[in-house]
Amino acid sequence: MDKSKISWLIQKHTDPRLQLPWNFAQIGIVFLAFLPILGIISMGLALLITYIRQYKLINYRWINRGFALLSLLLIIVSLFANDKLSALLGLANLIPLFLFFAAYSQLIQTPAQLRQIGNLLLLGAVPILFFGYGQMLFGMTSPDFLEAILGTIVKPGGNPPGRMASIFMYANILAIYLQIIFILSLGFWLEELQKYLPLHQFFSSIKTNPNSPKLRLICLGFLVLATGGALVMTSSRNSWSIAFLAVLAFAVYQGWKFLVWAVVGFMGAILWSAFGVDPSKQWLRGIIPRFIWARLSDEMNPNRPTADLRETQWRFAMQLTGDRPIVGWGLRNFTQLYQAKTQFWLGHPHNLFLMLSAETGIITTLLFAGLVGWVMFKTIQILQVWSQVFSIVSPNQLINKQDDRLIIFTYLIAFSSCVLFNLLDVSLFDIRVNLLGWLLLSAIGGIVNHYQGILLWQKLDHNY
Repeated sequence: MDKSKISWLIQKHTDPRLQLPWNFAQIGIVFLAFLPILGIISMGLALLITYIRQYKLINYRWINRGFALLSLLLIIVSLFANDKLSALLGLANLIPLFLFFAAYSQLIQTPAQLRQIGNLLLLGAVPILFFGYGQMLFGMTSPDFLEAILGTIVKPGGNPPGRMASIFMYANILAIYLQIIFILSLGFWLEELQKYLPLHQFFSSIKTNPNSPKLRLICLGFLVLATGGALVMTSSRNSWSIAFLAVLAFAVYQGWKFLVWAVVGFMGAILWSAFGVDPSKQWLRGIIPRFIWARLSDEMNPNRPTADLRETQWRFAMQLTGDRPIVGWGLRNFTQLYQAKTQFWLGHPHNLFLMLSAETGIITTLLFAGLVGWVMFKTIQILQVWSQVFSIVSPNQLINKQDDRLIIFTYLIAFSSCVLFNLLDVSLFDIRVNLLGWLLLSAIGGIVNHYQGILLWQKLDHNY
């Protein structure tokens, strides 16, 4: 195989001691969604080797100590759970991911690694899109022997029927995965686009050199459209809204005022067609496809049981929190408590933070939110001073550093989309999506860890 192709697939790490775990991590990332067993094993090896080789640095970071404290609190409150066994088993959805963050935020250190992770995730999304479009357009199903490999089967017409699920168990799980891929592909496409403005230079180069690397821009653009189309087919109102907000965020970041107003106007028209008043609402409904406004307004499910409504679920979760605000009722206990109250089975209350407060108590939930929020806040701070610092330190490389800033911003938006999704749903119980969310947090956490010196430099610069 050509060395350039190998270097694209397996990137070198800036620290030779971390090359082996970085190799395992890259292999795991590309296979995570499609072959989860292989992906998880490979990423697990990367975690183990990283911790063995960097345990002193990992243990030194205060945020990792914060997650260690959070783990201890989760174990303690589980001992007071209504169903202790379920609560202890529920720890598997959280504590291993805290270890993952500690190791991977040490393993991931540079924007170049963020690009590599993004490239591998986008590559891994291709078979997901293939099966997704196949099941919706051609009634494709997967052979029985693939169930053991994929963890599920591809059902013709989606799951539930009429909603794309691809190889995931349910459409909403695919939706959060696709919204992450959509945001990453859009951010990478914008990075490529900036290299070839004005556009007439791009088209002339394609005409004179068909093998131009600028074809990456076309491939990324196609992936944005394919992922966006698949996202529509999931019929996830949550992810639709988040995708629009992500596009709006990129438009604001780029300073494209015309696109900002276009997105706001388009979103307003859709929302008015679903929730507005006549006669303008009916006029818009004649233009906007029914499956969009009917899905948003829930007119497709007019007889939904009261227990199936988020308002009912959230009210019950808050009641549970009020009854046991310190220790909660135990992880994975919401389902049985809700079923006993309403005679309706429900996996979760469609809000991660309400679920955690009900199941683990307010203190534990606030600590969890605080640790995650701190990483996001520090990332925003770094983005704010990025251009200013590098315009002084390395003015000749400012253009490249601006590209790095866009990539970091893309990851921040991608992780923020996970947070927003979990305000109206819970993605904790699918290992692939859960791991992907923590990978994004680890990526920006690694940037914060590696570049936190520029925040100190800025403070010193202002003092003098």
